[in-house]
Amino acid sequence: MSHTDAWDDSYENLPTDDNFGYEIDNYIRKLILAIRERMEIDHTWKDSVDTDGIHKKVTLPVLGSAPTAVESAVIIYAKDVSAKAVLFYEDEDGNEAQLSFPSGTIMLFGQNSAPIGWTRKADWQDNAMLCYAASENIGSGGSVNPQSAHTHGAGSYKGPSHTHPVTVPADGWSSSGGSGNGHKYDVGEIVIALRVLTSDAAGTGAVTGTSAENTAPHYQEVIAATKD
Repeated sequence: MSHTDAWDDSYENLPTDDNFGYEIDNYIRKLILAIRERMEIDHTWKDSVDTDGIHKKVTLPVLGSAPTAVESAVIIYAKDVSAKAVLFYEDEDGNEAQLSFPSGTIMLFGQNSAPIGWTRKADWQDNAMLCYAASENIGSGGSVNPQSAHTHGAGSYKGPSHTHPVTVPADGWSSSGGSGNGHKYDVGEIVIALRVLTSDAAGTGAVTGTSAENTAPHYQEVIAATKD
């Protein structure tokens, strides 16, 4: 915004001792005008006795670097980020943080439309979120097949073919003549027979998984949006 007069040293030194008294009123009016022009940039002026002087907005010029920290105070200022003015905060220890989101930031919002300055990501609609540690995969998307209702048919739930080896003493034991891998111990009227299965038997019944409980998780509808 341009002003009627530049506020510089020569302006502040007026009126001079050489000016006549009748000229002073002109300088007073010039001073009032100069103050009003500058105050009107961010303040209400000549509005009402209740609102005159209050802020209507705050205009922050871009600084070349972070300002000097002030003890027991915080500072809000603007700096350039990728040739764009961005709002920053600095605490009394000189730690600064960007207060606005960088362009391209993706966030979730619990509302039907994206906020001003954001664009809704339609390609994320009807997608669940998956927390992922590897940064190179962030935003790539994908799919995971969930478990569904199913039935194990007859014989389908047995384990793989396997054996149960048994070590028997060498003395008094002999191989049986029957089918399979077996041994017997025959002492007079006492006969002990041992048969070792080479594989398990197949299951004979079907197993169906069912549940009477509703296991659907609770959810909150949100949208994803990208900072412009």
